[in-house]
Amino acid sequence: MPTPTEGEFRARLLARYLTTHVSVSGARDGLARRRPYLERLVRAHFPPGRDAAILDLGCGHGAIVWAARGLGYTNVRGVDASPEQVAAARALGIEGVVQGDLREALDSLAPGSMDAIVLFDLCHYFTKPEQMAIADAVRRALRPGGRFILHVPNAEAVFAARMRYWDVLAEDAFTRASIAQMLRACDFSE
Repeated sequence: MPTPTEGEFRARLLARYLTTHVSVSGARDGLARRRPYLERLVRAHFPPGRDAAILDLGCGHGAIVWAARGLGYTNVRGVDASPEQVAAARALGIEGVVQGDLREALDSLAPGSMDAIVLFDLCHYFTKPEQMAIADAVRRALRPGGRFILHVPNAEAVFAARMRYWDVLAEDAFTRASIAQMLRACDFSE
């Protein structure tokens, strides 16, 4: 029997990500239940200007896009590789979510064109060289003072192993030191 390539492995899982991953929910009640958390995240980390150019990469069914729009952000959009996730966003009435490849989306951005780029529970799906290339592309796309909003599994947490292995696509987890080391190597200062 033939062994799938890395690309085939990812594509096969992403094609059915919503129906195969037990913790992913696109249901409207799931959004309502998470609204306080999502709004707190947006308030704490998004730029203050409601017209800021913001891209959520690996946005899933668009929960962060939905929360940001609900708080008045007008120039926020998302990209996800999973056709099921994008279909769920459409079914939920979340505008601005399109299917696409993260790297292609980053490559299409003009240098210095974004106020913030979000990677929430996504960076750990890539190999370390891919992570560095993604961080370099984010840095190139951000305006001076722009924000790279990154959420990754915490390798120092009590349940680190559970978070590291909750998704078969995951490649690794991070400590404060390891994520800071990579980001500093890509010229991020904070």
